[in-house]
Amino acid sequence: MKSAYDYQRKAEECRQRASCAVHPDDKAGWLLAAQDWQNLAHHVEQTAEQRGLNAALSVVHDTRHGSRDVDH
Repeated sequence: MKSAYDYQRKAEECRQRASCAVHPDDKAGWLLAAQDWQNLAHHVEQTAEQRGLNAALSVVHDTRHGSRDVDH
C-alpha cells in the first residue's frame, strides 16, 4: 500500500491537469480522478490512525490484564 502522501500527490496532479483541460468533460474527469485519489489518501490515514489506536488499546489491555494476574 502506498502512503497517503503518494495518493495526495496523485490527486494534486489530477487537479493540475483539470486546470489545463480545455473540454469540460475532460476537466470533470480529472476532478473526479482527483477526488478518488484524495479518498484513497483519507482511507490510508484513517487506517493508520485505527492501527495506532488498536495498538495502544492492546497495550493498555495487556497492561491491565497483566496487573490483574499479579494481584491474584
